[in-house]
Amino acid sequence: MTLTRRSTLLAALLVLALAGGIAALVRLRTSVRQTLDARLATGRPLQFVPVFEEGRVQAWGDGTVRAAALLSSHLVTAGGSGVREVDGQDLSAGLPTLRAAAAVAWRREAVVALEAGGLY
Repeated sequence: MTLTRRSTLLAALLVLALAGGIAALVRLRTSVRQTLDARLATGRPLQFVPVFEEGRVQAWGDGTVRAAALLSSHLVTAGGSGVREVDGQDLSAGLPTLRAAAAVAWRREAVVALEAGGLY
C-alpha cells in the first residue's frame, strides 16, 4: 500500500467513525427528549398541602418549675417534667432522667443540673 492510499483509507474510516458517533448522539438525544416530555398516565402534579399538628403528647412528671435560664433568644425552664423552652418545646429527650434541679445560661447555652446528678 502506498502512503496516499493508506491515508485515504484512514481518513475514510475516521469519517465513518465520526458519522456513527454523531448518529448515536442524535438518537440518544431524541430518546431522552421523548422520555422527559412524556406525561405519566397514573400520576398527578405535585401539590403542597397544609399539615395540621396533632395534639401534643402529655409529658410525664409533676409540672413544677425548679429553675429558669434566660438565653439570648428564649427562656428555658427546668423542673419535675424535664427541660422545656417557654413555647413548650421539650429539650429533655436525651437526658437520662426528667427531674432537673437547676438551670443556668453559660456561653449562650443552657446548662442543666439533674436531681440524680450530672450536668447536661
